[in-house]
Amino acid sequence: MSKCTFLTKGRILIEDAKFAFRKTNFSGEEIRDPKTNKIINTEGKRNFSVVIEDPDFAQELAELGWNVKLKKQYNPDDPIIHYIDVEVSFRPVRNTPDLEVRMITDKAQVFLSEDTIEILDHSEISTLDVIIRPYTYTKDNGEDAVKAYLHKMVVVIETDVLDKKWGSMEYPEE
Repeated sequence: MSKCTFLTKGRILIEDAKFAFRKTNFSGEEIRDPKTNKIINTEGKRNFSVVIEDPDFAQELAELGWNVKLKKQYNPDDPIIHYIDVEVSFRPVRNTPDLEVRMITDKAQVFLSEDTIEILDHSEISTLDVIIRPYTYTKDNGEDAVKAYLHKMVVVIETDVLDKKWGSMEYPEE
């Protein structure tokens, strides 16, 4: 089970986190609803959803204005799963340190940039730790709300059996 902790400045730490959905969008590709063809993610908007396994922590976040959602249950016996959507932005924000994303394999540690983070969309992740920062804003109805932004992420990539045996290849720069 993941461990959720409040940090300074309203940030939250989720250790041993899990993505709420198999599909992440670190590449920022446009995504359309297959049934309606309506755009549900505009091009350039990078994001993912993370599970909040502790229901008390999820409730506390909701009370603070975070947009905590419930994953759709297909069976009445399915567990209730809380999650939040997290925006990934490499744009510098006033008084906020730059986004840091570190990827660890059994061979190396590398920092991912805006140009390389999309590799996570196709990676098998064994461990995920994230720090998420809040951005408080006022909605059109005058109500305060919190949008979640990625502050820091450490991702351990599962190396498959062939890469373990033969090593991974480096490709020449184009």
